[in-house]
Amino acid sequence: MKPGILFIAMAALALGVLASDRVEANWWGGPDVNQRIFGHSINIGDDAATGNSTIIQTGLAKGKPGRAQITASLVRTTEFVFNPGGDCPEGFPLESQLISFAWGETYNDGSLLAGNAAAVPGQVVCLDLEQTALVAELSGRITGGAGRFRGASGDWHIVDAVVPIDTSITTAKLMVDFD
Repeated sequence: MKPGILFIAMAALALGVLASDRVEANWWGGPDVNQRIFGHSINIGDDAATGNSTIIQTGLAKGKPGRAQITASLVRTTEFVFNPGGDCPEGFPLESQLISFAWGETYNDGSLLAGNAAAVPGQVVCLDLEQTALVAELSGRITGGAGRFRGASGDWHIVDAVVPIDTSITTAKLMVDFD
């Protein structure tokens, strides 16, 4: 094949990929976003009228597809209920129901990615008996994006979310699979 034809074919392929208005799953498999998060959680208040607590979280996400600043808002029931064998992992028998969770990432190139979760059975925040650490495993839907995530949709999952009670430090792992 002549070099000029090969160049034109490659340029057309690149243009087709870059002009796509949807984020597509990567051909190499695995989650499209696979990041470790490190940041802080701040309880901004307990609402006696609703019985809910609102927590703001902010931090940095590193991994695939790049570095991002992440901000989230988590609303949960204020009371923890003793429920061994419930939806919490072993060693965390106290659970609080998730009311809502919304998050957004801002990448270094200005791209945005956002997701949320609604209150569904099994979405809980868990506390150990000594009340020294909170853990959570949450899932939801991608609600939008901008830049390289324009038109994004799919499912997200946060695992290994840990908040020691005596600090505001939060660590977690975020995974996203685009539709």
